[in-house]
Amino acid sequence: MTEAELDYSRKLMAEANSILAGLGSTIIDDAVNWSDLSCRAVEKVETFAGNASSIEWRVLIEEASPDAHKFRTLVAGELVRRGYPFVSVITEW
Repeated sequence: MTEAELDYSRKLMAEANSILAGLGSTIIDDAVNWSDLSCRAVEKVETFAGNASSIEWRVLIEEASPDAHKFRTLVAGELVRRGYPFVSVITEW
């Protein structure tokens, strides 16, 4: 990764953790361990298909069930609102 991409990754992780800190169990009824919930990693994924390539970023969140669809959707939507489009949220990878 370039230095700019590393800086983006750090900011993305901090922003994801800021979102998680503001959520509460009364908002979401998915299976989430609220006491230890955090973004533990960020991935840059570059995909090549045919003649085109695309780049996507992923935040990897521990202590939320892989089935926590409502949770993932809420976090991804908030990331978009905070200026981080094209980011997927992965739980318990």
